Amino acid sequence: MTRLGDRSGFALVTVLWLLVVVGSAAAAFQAAGRAERRAAANAVAEARGRWAARAGLARALVALDRELRSGARGGGSAWAGGTYLQASRTTVGEIEVAVATLDARARLNLNSADGDELRSLFTAVGMRRTDAAALADVVLDWRDRDNDRRPRGAETREYLAKGPLRPGNGPFQRADELLDLIGVTSEVYELIEPHVGVTGDSLVNVNTASVPVLTALPGVSPVAAAAIIARRRARRFRTPFEVLAALPEPQREAIRGQMDAFVSRAAFTPRDLEIVATATVPGSAVAARVTALVHLAGGARWELVRVVDR
Repeated sequence: MTRLGDRSGFALVTVLWLLVVVGSAAAAFQAAGRAERRAAANAVAEARGRWAARAGLARALVALDRELRSGARGGGSAWAGGTYLQASRTTVGEIEVAVATLDARARLNLNSADGDELRSLFTAVGMRRTDAAALADVVLDWRDRDNDRRPRGAETREYLAKGPLRPGNGPFQRADELLDLIGVTSEVYELIEPHVGVTGDSLVNVNTASVPVLTALPGVSPVAAAAIIARRRARRFRTPFEVLAALPEPQREAIRGQMDAFVSRAAFTPRDLEIVATATVPGSAVAARVTALVHLAGGARWELVRVVDR
């Protein structure tokens, strides 16, 4: 026979368990609701940021058109370092948009640079020569279409030994693909990233390229690259002979010995521009980026080649 106290204790335990279950379900429901609200808020912020970035891009294109028309009348662009126009910030609504207009020829193109050029750049950013040579082989193995491993490179077998990733076996689509390569740590990438790109042709603009990129040109040492940058602060180079005249004799002779190769790789004006508009939405961790590739077609003419949202 069950006593009343036993039945009361059982009922109390049952009620307590029900409260725990109901409370847990309510907490889970509230958490799910908060997650959905955060997701919805992020989606709205991302959409607002994207359109603000596009508005920033539109303003940059207007500024570019104005600059090119001014140049056609005898003015000149405000080149500074690897930029074609000075970096700017604008506000769309309450969203701040940073805009950079970059000369593609100020960076070494990962898809057209050969092994010597890659090794020169990697060494110039501070890598040891052996590491620079190995990374050059890894880059070339990643973008070529065969599975033949270079002496210090990496192909499918080496990547599969580390995980499911395989070499791209094709052109780089973005510079940050370098992070997928064997041997490229975040520290190595930070050294390389400011000096490489995937857009434009294979030429290097003597008037905008950094020291590491200039050293990729035939015959150009770090000393010669520094001399080139010192001279162009006063006025831009227009011909290879002006470059020679600005160099000390030993560096001048090094370029003379490879003059044909130097002339075939050096440029003195931009041809393709990369416009990057980045919008930061206040009160949100969301940042939207829009990148446009613009081809300069001569005079005041330009063509919008493509626009990518990221």
